[in-house]
Amino acid sequence: MILKIYRNLLLILLTISFSGCDKKGNPLPSSYNFKCEINGIKYKDQGPMFLIPGAQRSPRISVEEKYILLSTLVKSENGAEQENSYSIILNIPNRTGILLNQAIPFKPAVQI
Repeated sequence: MILKIYRNLLLILLTISFSGCDKKGNPLPSSYNFKCEINGIKYKDQGPMFLIPGAQRSPRISVEEKYILLSTLVKSENGAEQENSYSIILNIPNRTGILLNQAIPFKPAVQI
């Protein structure tokens, strides 16, 4: 019985490890992403498909009764190291809820 559980667990871990990386060994990207443009530079946040237990996924979105909370850490889309990265936290009024593959229009209350 224990041997069967151990074997199944090992098969699951091997399947995840082989399907979670590309041919070069880089982790496959998640389908969750956030893109924006700041001062004419395009930024993106897209984490790996699989995370270690306890890790927080980014971008992160939570739906409250009155607000949609979005938090993300964006880095330059072209991968330039000299570009800044930004931590963005948005509280968006929840008027319509979230619709799959639909933009959520809003205007910032404070201009940066």
